[in-house]
Amino acid sequence: MNLKKIIPFLLIGVLVLLSACGPKFLPGDEETASNTESADYDAGATTEATYYDQVLADILDETITPLDIDYDNFRRSFFENYRDFEYDVDQYTAYTTEFDAAYIGGDTEGALDALNKWIAIDFTDTDTHWALGNLYYEQEYIADAEFHWDFAQGLIDSILATGDGESIDTAYHVLSPHDEFAVLNYFEYEEIEADTVDDGYVVYDWVDVKTTDGDEKTVYFNVTEVADRLAELY
Repeated sequence: MNLKKIIPFLLIGVLVLLSACGPKFLPGDEETASNTESADYDAGATTEATYYDQVLADILDETITPLDIDYDNFRRSFFENYRDFEYDVDQYTAYTTEFDAAYIGGDTEGALDALNKWIAIDFTDTDTHWALGNLYYEQEYIADAEFHWDFAQGLIDSILATGDGESIDTAYHVLSPHDEFAVLNYFEYEEIEADTVDDGYVVYDWVDVKTTDGDEKTVYFNVTEVADRLAELY
């Protein structure tokens, strides 16, 4: 995949499941030009630190790097503790609109600010890490770029390790819609058609795509846990 290509941030028609935890943080490097900023860490929804909390706190303290993280545990910790599905899509739309306006208008700082607002809410969003890495690379903030690329790679590797997407039985196991789009973007698939099916045992999304070779195939995602959580809440 071409890491230097700006991955589209506005995913038309996608309901992104919002949550409410995470610091506004961009790691820096004293030896590299950096636009890094950080904010006081707020553990948020629980009084007992979760693995998600601890990872972000350790990043702020610079005691770990993206290569030290258990991404399966990180994604699941966020899903189980902070993905409450109560946020309205308006917040996501506001940030993507802000990003689009800034990036199209050539305002890189404004685009970075919009992406950082979103990643502060959900540090498990793979494509936002890719996009931040690409924008920081364009601005020659190399340490920041490498941090976000490494984080994105860890997240996507975690998702891809759950299956191969070739059938319902071997579907990628996702904990958020942005996990699905991370997979499709990673392989540079072009979506043709998609739907959700509940067969009584498993809830899955199938997505018909066109590959970079021009072939067509179907990719499967297991969304049972997301559906179960939504059923509990609503």
